[in-house]
Amino acid sequence: MTRAQWVASLWLGLFGVCGVACGSKGGSSDDSTGGTGASSGTGGDSNQPPGGGGSTGVDPSCTPGDVESCTCPAPATGQHLCDSTGHFGACLCITPAGSLVCGGKSCRGGGTCNADGSCPAFLGDCFHQSNGFATCNQACSAQGFTCAQSSCSPDGTGDTGGYTWVSYAAADPNACTSYGANGPVSLDQCVTPIWLSPTVPTDNAIRCCCRAP
Repeated sequence: MTRAQWVASLWLGLFGVCGVACGSKGGSSDDSTGGTGASSGTGGDSNQPPGGGGSTGVDPSCTPGDVESCTCPAPATGQHLCDSTGHFGACLCITPAGSLVCGGKSCRGGGTCNADGSCPAFLGDCFHQSNGFATCNQACSAQGFTCAQSSCSPDGTGDTGGYTWVSYAAADPNACTSYGANGPVSLDQCVTPIWLSPTVPTDNAIRCCCRAP
């Protein structure tokens, strides 16, 4: 072998060793980069909510329809209603009859002022069939008021989802003036004859839901 051939062989050997070493180093670098990529993926997972997201609902704190007392300035009494989501709404202050003032006007009935600032409806005076009133239109008009269809609670306070009239059993003559209805109630229109209802004994006392002008 000549000297030239020996030098050429030496360079070829060096290039071969470098190729293996450099290739190995390059592979390690790629693997390291790949590891970093996997780590990034793990980091992405850590940004998910615990438990994989879960439900966004909340546990109800009450049964829809439940009523609970709450604090109001005297003489009003407070209550709040459990809504359809299972949570109590804002406290509703109900003022007794004779104490409610709406829009600067003293109201005959109790409850809460209407959204427009006017007084709520109320139960008018007791009457019997012998008084000659066939409808609530007639009964309220005779007292100087107008009939308020489906606007009163049995306790006499205004209620937009209430009744047109309530009745009281003749067996308790004081019931009509002392507490809520103990007989049939009605969602009838103001012009519907009261005594034609098959559920109302003709000797019951009646109070119609009225509204002051």
